[in-house]
Amino acid sequence: MVSFTGSVDTGSAVTRAAAHNVTKVNLELGGKEPAVVMVDAELELSVQAIKSSRLINSGQVCNCVERVDIQRKIAEEFVDRLSTSISKTRFGDPVQDKSGEYGPLINQNRFQKVDGLVKGAVKAGATLVTGGRRGPSKGG
Repeated sequence: MVSFTGSVDTGSAVTRAAAHNVTKVNLELGGKEPAVVMVDAELELSVQAIKSSRLINSGQVCNCVERVDIQRKIAEEFVDRLSTSISKTRFGDPVQDKSGEYGPLINQNRFQKVDGLVKGAVKAGATLVTGGRRGPSKGG
């Protein structure tokens, strides 16, 4: 059996390669991991869990929260709390600064991809609440 987590293009290539030997394939492709926050949620716990999920490996993990669905009644408060928490995040090179919570993306191509997604979302009408620019590190 072949198990793969990643992009749709690579998953298609894995499937084609495995088909020759009729090898079983398990694929997790392009998931959009949601977090759902309901009105009775412990907001501070939800904020910390979602923040932690987004910061693992600079968000480059297949099961990081990709979107948050929040009940309208608590949306403004939740967004305020999450953006305040995220804005206090310590950015740094994890090799040189062990106190950093969030490091650089894996390479320049990944940075350009994420930067393009942010700019595209804003252009399409999204509201940028915090961040949206390159971190302060010169090397990442």
